[in-house]
Amino acid sequence: SGPQRGQFLFSTDTVASAIEDYSRVRGYAYLRPVPLENIHEIVITSGGWMVPPAWIEAMPAALRTPLADQAGWKWIGLALILALLALVLSLAYRLSHLGGSRHAFLKALAQFSMPATILVATPVAAYLALAQLNVIGDVGDAVEIATTAIMFLAGAWMSWRLAPVVAEAIIASPGIAAESIDAHLIRVSARLLGIVGSATLLTLGANRLGIPVYGIVAGLGVGGLAIALAAQPTIENLIGGLNLFADKPIRVGDFCKYGDAVGTVEAIGIRSTRIRGIDRTLTSIPNAALAKMPIVNFTRRDQMLIQAVIGLRYETTPEQLRYILIKLREMLLGHPRVHPDPARARFIGFGASSLDIQVFAYVMSRDWGEFLGIREDILLRVMDIVEEGGAAIAFPSQTLYLGRDQAPDGDKVEAAEARVRAWREAGALSFPNFSQEQASKIRGSIAYPPPGSTEAPPGSGPKPGSTS
Repeated sequence: SGPQRGQFLFSTDTVASAIEDYSRVRGYAYLRPVPLENIHEIVITSGGWMVPPAWIEAMPAALRTPLADQAGWKWIGLALILALLALVLSLAYRLSHLGGSRHAFLKALAQFSMPATILVATPVAAYLALAQLNVIGDVGDAVEIATTAIMFLAGAWMSWRLAPVVAEAIIASPGIAAESIDAHLIRVSARLLGIVGSATLLTLGANRLGIPVYGIVAGLGVGGLAIALAAQPTIENLIGGLNLFADKPIRVGDFCKYGDAVGTVEAIGIRSTRIRGIDRTLTSIPNAALAKMPIVNFTRRDQMLIQAVIGLRYETTPEQLRYILIKLREMLLGHPRVHPDPARARFIGFGASSLDIQVFAYVMSRDWGEFLGIREDILLRVMDIVEEGGAAIAFPSQTLYLGRDQAPDGDKVEAAEARVRAWREAGALSFPNFSQEQASKIRGSIAYPPPGSTEAPPGSGPKPGSTS
């Protein structure tokens, strides 16, 4: 009667004693006819639709005898399911440890196969055990608990292994170098997301199993603080790597100067950076230390500087000096690989043993080997111009020697001075700078590479009246 009319209500004590009460009355006869008198035995021995009743009835009595509330044949079936599960997992384990592939994406995908197989195979095995073998009682409860725990663990493991798969798939794009700091940052970010996903699945699984997760997390807080203090150098290197990623002072393949050393960057990681020195040694520098160093990136130069001081002997006359300066400026202005602004040759002062001329120019090249060839060509042309002007390169010496000094060539001196007088009389003396008309005539007039060079185009040669 009342609002719960038609419902059967039992106390907790009655429910707890149900098994004992049933064991005391199970041998008694039924008071009235029932559809199935041996329902308990049927539940213990029966299976799902994959195990027909005719198969069970044809089994020997020993296989239908209960053992721990399960028929004997169910224990055999459970062992076969576990053996099949072990076989599938062993194949997945071999697949996950394939060492033949060197591709990072394929390797990450192979390692992902193991947790994915566990996540798929475990519920299939649980279905066969619970639904088809009809495992009941404590054994069935143990199968359900184990299935829940394994699936959440496999899900957390799969989240951990999915991170490198996604990261390597992104890095496989042509715009990202495999060992660049961009690639390492993608890997770390994906791994952090994988850790968060794994921790979330483990927390949900622990709550499902009734484990007090919040108390465990509170206890781990103190331990986490100690670990953070111990991992301070690692954190510093991580932050240093992030700084390198944000500022991008260097990239993989850049030739740079770090501190007092120079080398080529081979890999930029989250913890350290590897640089190959010019002596072919490999140096690993922690990112925290590298971030504090002054870094000079030579690869980022759009042009390369030639800066040299040429010292002429004090016997050089002013007219000779003017001739040489004009020819040097013509050469710099006419050279096709020298940027015209600023390209200068100036008399800068009287040295201890020479008249000093500074040559300052930018070579339009970013390749070091090509720059060396162009600088060599320019310096050789400087020597030709000095010799053409009848002057000589001065050299400092502390040695006292007695001998006949070789005087400058009088004919060349006279010729150079005559040219300067002619320029002055014609109003064409290019001091302090060339006129626009003179500059337009001179610009690009030098043949480079020089005629006769293996790299010179066929039929190339200096223009009439130009300096080769």
